[in-house]
Amino acid sequence: VAFHIRNLKRSTIEQLIEHEEKLLHTTRYFPRTDDIDQSNSNTNININNNNNNNLTNNHENMSQRQSIFITPQHLTRIPNTSILDYQQFVTLWNWLPARLSLSQPVLVFTTQEHGFRLQTLLEKIDDIEYSILVIKTTNGEIFGAFCAGLWSDRHNKTYFGFGESYLFTLVPKQIKYPWVGQQQENDNRQYKVKRELFLFVNNEKLIIGGGNGDGLSIDASLCEGRTAHCETFNNEPLCSSPYFSISVLEMITFDFSSS
Repeated sequence: VAFHIRNLKRSTIEQLIEHEEKLLHTTRYFPRTDDIDQSNSNTNININNNNNNNLTNNHENMSQRQSIFITPQHLTRIPNTSILDYQQFVTLWNWLPARLSLSQPVLVFTTQEHGFRLQTLLEKIDDIEYSILVIKTTNGEIFGAFCAGLWSDRHNKTYFGFGESYLFTLVPKQIKYPWVGQQQENDNRQYKVKRELFLFVNNEKLIIGGGNGDGLSIDASLCEGRTAHCETFNNEPLCSSPYFSISVLEMITFDFSSS
């Protein structure tokens, strides 16, 4: 799988293996403090799936468990024009698939420089397969999505992408909402289709996450958006209001050339 990533060198793969071995050693000898409550959290997920408070708590616990011991020391090239600070980049890199965690962030699009136009954004990312969309609202909330899928596939005029995609919030809370297909199985075909609606783009909007609501939807002006619960990620709305105004929108990609 690793060789499928553009510019991923053998030395980078070796670094990744060494990094994972160190992580396994650390987690073996230093048990996580929240493991005591893990069984109870899983029970809440199964029994109280429709309870919003339990949903939030379980996603927060998942995010904390994933980022306790992972500190990407190699993260040395933070874009100085990004709306994110160093610690927020570290949080995002903690959540990435392991094979991407040795990369450096590249800010390929920001409305502060490239303007508020969906078509301009798409031209910048047309041949990109992995990217992070970050939004800061006029209320100061920050959230977004890790987008796993080749953006040029949008021309098929249907949903595209795959299950490594996820939604997240950074401000005021740090929560990751992964694809529900990584957590549970369901044989109902109609329900399964609703749970695999990752990415969609047309001339009017960009959508991430679907099924009885759009997890994140942005209009073609890149000025307005909305967020709701969706079945693909089983997320809560990503900000305090279902409709929001965008202050800054960024798209971040990954560079392995100096890893």
